[in-house]
Amino acid sequence: MRGWWVFVLVLVIAACTVDEPRTVAIVGGTAIGEGGREIHDAVVVIRGSRVQRIGTRAETPIPAGSEKVDAAGKYVVGGETGLRAGRTADLVIAANDRGTDVERTMRGGEWVE
Repeated sequence: MRGWWVFVLVLVIAACTVDEPRTVAIVGGTAIGEGGREIHDAVVVIRGSRVQRIGTRAETPIPAGSEKVDAAGKYVVGGETGLRAGRTADLVIAANDRGTDVERTMRGGEWVE
C-alpha cells in the first residue's frame, strides 16, 4: 500500500513542475546600450519577457539551449534610452543605429515581425 502513495506523490510533483521561460541570445551585432553606448560584437540575452544580460561576446556567455539569432553586421536597438538588463525586451534588429530599416521586432520578449 505504501508504494501506491509514493507513486501518487511522484505524479503530483511531476505535474507541478513549471516550464522554464524561453531564452533568446542575439549574437554578433552592435547593441545600443543605455545612453547610446555601443557594444560591438555583442550578446543580448533575453529570458522570458526581460533583457537578462548585455555585453561583448567575450564576456557574456550564451546560455545552453537558447534560441540563437545572428545579428552580425546589424544593430540591436531598444527604446529611447537604449538596452538595459532588467527592462522589458522591446527591441529591434536594424541595419543602422537609429533603429530604422528594421529587420525584426521584439515586444515583451516575443518576435512580432
